Amino acid sequence: KDSKINIVFATGMDHHKEKAFEVYAVDYISKPYNIGRIKQTIDRIKSFTNKEEADFHNYIEINYNWNKIFIRKSDILFVECINRTSFYHTIDNSYKCYISLKEVKNQLGEGFFQVHKSYIINLTKIIKTEKISRTCLKVSFVNTPKNAYISARYFDDLRKKLQQ
Repeated sequence: KDSKINIVFATGMDHHKEKAFEVYAVDYISKPYNIGRIKQTIDRIKSFTNKEEADFHNYIEINYNWNKIFIRKSDILFVECINRTSFYHTIDNSYKCYISLKEVKNQLGEGFFQVHKSYIINLTKIIKTEKISRTCLKVSFVNTPKNAYISARYFDDLRKKLQQ
């Protein structure tokens, strides 16, 4: 199945219906053709295309192990940067990429917030914060033992951001 190809069966022969299911056809239009039904099918295909285009903006592209991969932004828990090497942390993996935190911040956009000179977190994935010192909080995320850290200089900005 190639999700970029939309197949529509338009025929007067009913024995092709089984094949239509096998190839994930968008629709099966039988004779006599109805112009309203054809327009409805075209509109449905257009809505798929618009949804895919909108969905594309929910991914980021990174260079990982000599390959380009796409990560869904909503899967990212946090990004940690050490000496221009960024680690994109998801529940299941960590992806190493040679990019500065400033570039990561531009790439991620809304829903992410820098909380430390080395961390950007996904605001929707936080389950708790825990004070570990006078100047640092530990951030815990949904369904994972992975943690990030918030430095004191970002406390107030994070609180304001979460209250928006």
